Amino acid sequence: MFQKTFLILILFLLPMQTKAQFSAFSSRKSWSIYGSAGLGLGMKEIASDIQFGLGRSFRKWDVFGDIHLNSYSNSNVFRVNASMGKDLLRMKRLKRHPYYLFAYAGLGLTHLGNPVLFDSFLIRGDDMIHISLGIQPRYMITKNFGLMSDINFNQNFLIDFQLKRSLNVNIGLIFKIY
Repeated sequence: MFQKTFLILILFLLPMQTKAQFSAFSSRKSWSIYGSAGLGLGMKEIASDIQFGLGRSFRKWDVFGDIHLNSYSNSNVFRVNASMGKDLLRMKRLKRHPYYLFAYAGLGLTHLGNPVLFDSFLIRGDDMIHISLGIQPRYMITKNFGLMSDINFNQNFLIDFQLKRSLNVNIGLIFKIY
């Protein structure tokens, strides 16, 4: 009981003591890099998911570029994604706080590597085009460092094998760089 109360107090009192600045509605554009790990659900299996990304904040919009690596039992998936998103907590000029909630959508390429597959679209394996929808909550601990989570859904097109759609849930770190 004490540990839960202490954790809740830290999560709410720490933002009042930090000098966390926010990328949305700031006068300057900023870059951020992030990395996370989690789970991917697809092909009726659960797989590990590792994500690396780069983001660019503009006055009202953010642009993300992601690389995801998934390891299924018989296959490996490599996914490259370009997305555009908006911070839902700052759609109107709200009070400054270290919480973000980005909703985003994008397009990308998915490569499913499997020894059974041989196609000629891009490289050996099942190469697909996908649409990605997601939500990315963030909590900035300091001005340049924070925690993030990423939940996204991908619908694949030009499918030759079993990966029609996937759902990924990740937790990781984000660093703002200028």
